[in-house]
Amino acid sequence: WQRAYIAFDGSGADGAPAPPEDGLLRGVPVAVKDNLCTRGAMATTAASNALRGFRAGYDATAVARLRGAGAAVVGKTNMDEFAMGFGTFYSAFGPSFNPYGADFVPGGSSGGSAAAVANHSCYAALGSDTGGSVRQPASYCGVVGFKPTYGSISRLGLISYASSLDTVGILARSVLDCAVVYDCVHGGCELDSTSNLAARASGVAHPVLQQVYGVAGEDELLDVLEAGGGRPRPKPLAGVTIGIPEEMYMEELDPDVVAAWQSARDHCAALGAEVVRVTLPILASDLCLASYTVIASAEASSNLARYDGVRYGHRSRADDGAACATPEEDRVDAKAFHELVTRSRSEGFGEEVQRRIMLGTFCLSKGRYGKFYDAALETRRRVGEEMCKAFDGTSVEGRPTAGVDALLAPTAPTPAFEVPDLAKDELHYVDLLVNDVLTVPPSLAGCPAISIPAALSSGAKPLPIGMQLIGPHHEDAALLKIAAALEGALAFQGLPPSTEAQAHG
Repeated sequence: WQRAYIAFDGSGADGAPAPPEDGLLRGVPVAVKDNLCTRGAMATTAASNALRGFRAGYDATAVARLRGAGAAVVGKTNMDEFAMGFGTFYSAFGPSFNPYGADFVPGGSSGGSAAAVANHSCYAALGSDTGGSVRQPASYCGVVGFKPTYGSISRLGLISYASSLDTVGILARSVLDCAVVYDCVHGGCELDSTSNLAARASGVAHPVLQQVYGVAGEDELLDVLEAGGGRPRPKPLAGVTIGIPEEMYMEELDPDVVAAWQSARDHCAALGAEVVRVTLPILASDLCLASYTVIASAEASSNLARYDGVRYGHRSRADDGAACATPEEDRVDAKAFHELVTRSRSEGFGEEVQRRIMLGTFCLSKGRYGKFYDAALETRRRVGEEMCKAFDGTSVEGRPTAGVDALLAPTAPTPAFEVPDLAKDELHYVDLLVNDVLTVPPSLAGCPAISIPAALSSGAKPLPIGMQLIGPHHEDAALLKIAAALEGALAFQGLPPSTEAQAHG
């Protein structure tokens, strides 16, 4: 009933090579968001009619590395069309639902991946994070969602939405599981110029797990996996400085979210961390969300231009384009061609995708490029600059400090909201965009961020609340180590009700 999957293959054998005998994930079931290419019979559609039935001829790099570690890809998860959405209700295959309640969204755009992990149908799932599309669903579904540093996982085979923001992310039920998957898939590849090749060139076996959990060999690694994590220490965050961004305390925060944030701060201090206030003035304005919207829409307008029904994507069957050809003149009828492309794109793209394409095209048009797109890039630069200042210490208030190791804030302003009825409900884009207000800044800056489940809301239907840790560029392992310590202290126990109870309730 949760509609977590668009396609499912319980055997995990579809398109897979023979599994290695010594892979770290041998035989482990994983799911993949439907905007990551997978070879075999399962289609890769990005939850869009524009790509319905498309079968990729190769695996995305992240998928290939999972299979190389022995993982079994059991399904393609539902998502907002082309990753453009807030709750996985903008899908050509219908909405997904939150495992904690069929009335609530699982988050977006990687809601299917989050629901699949939460309902225990897979060990972990890959998603994509552009402005919070891994972390927000993780918060709503009570799982862990990790967005690594931009470029630390190759984007080869990821269907593009906004290329300068898109990041392959990981959803799992624990930080340890996230670290295991990240250890297998991290690093760039030569076919992705935006990826970090050096991240995979160390020559050290399982470098992420060694940094996070201190293992020195395969035997120790297996002991850690069987124990569910490293040996507990009395003060695991001793010497760590956690920053609390004052500007992220905003009026939109639900009281339960504020209480969970305070509890997480107290736990950090109890674990030995120094907790300090941090100021990021750019976050006090509305510029972050506005610049993200402009940049993402502009890049989407460019990336999705390829789906014209001629070279790529759905082609309208009305007249089947026969009127375009004029062989006797050896040319194409321009009007008929324009009509074919218009029909193909109108039929292939949903309303939300069309809306963002139009907005992006407008922002890139003559006379508006500088006013909107250039201004958005300047805001993005300022966000990155202020976050770097927080990490190097120049924006920390109080006594002098060398800077913070991580920032702590809520993942989303509220718990999951109710699934809207697209045929009846009047949805306001700005109201939906506010759900990403806390996840967009690290995406603009390209910093790693991870959401961990922290508490349940106090309403009649308790829903998960996630806390977000944000780290400096390329300090992904250090961030995972801090997250593991905080996760252990929070000891979140809010498992979703059983599927049977939900289905009959």
